Parts: sequence; structure tokens; C-alpha cells
Amino acid sequence: MPEEENQEEIDATDAAIKLADQEGIDLATVTGTGDEGRILKSDVERTIDALADEKDADKEAHDAELAAQAEEEAEVEEELPEAEVEEKPAPQRFVSGHLPKRDHIRHP
Repeated sequence: MPEEENQEEIDATDAAIKLADQEGIDLATVTGTGDEGRILKSDVERTIDALADEKDADKEAHDAELAAQAEEEAEVEEELPEAEVEEKPAPQRFVSGHLPKRDHIRHP
């Protein structure tokens, strides 16, 4: 299993490994600041914060894009003339007091 081999080659504290596992962080993407580049818990926390900031920035950009699209659509709707609707009375199906003939029905 290549992932397990990579994890074994990475020098990290137990706390860093545990936190990375809990948060789904690949330790290969974390820069260690400990002795000889050892990954500390604080390094994993910094990576988690950076990923959260990146996610927030992506969400803000997406929200801004949606707002701009909504504004454009609103401007287009304002430019379109309103269609005139001609009101017609609904057709009447039955006239009060009159029932259709049932000559085709046979009674025993």
C-alpha cells in the first residue's frame, strides 16, 4: 500500500498524525517546522486553517458571482416589455338545468 509507505517515511509527532487523520489531511502536503522538518501538531493546525481560509475565499467568490448573475438577470427583466394578457371568459361546459341526452344507454 503506497499511502502507508508514504506515511511511514514522514516524520511527524503522534499528535500531528492523529489530528491529520481526524481532519483528513494528507501529511505529505504539510510543511514541518520541527527539528529536521518534523511535522508538529501546530503545522497540521496551520494547514487546516489555510484550507478553511481558501474554502471561505472560494465561497465568497462564488457568492459574488451569483450576485452579479442575479443583478444581470434583473436588468434584463427590466428591459423586457410586459406582455399584454387578453382576458377571456372560461368556456362553460354545462348549462344549468340541461343534461346531455343518453340515448346510447340501454336499461334492462
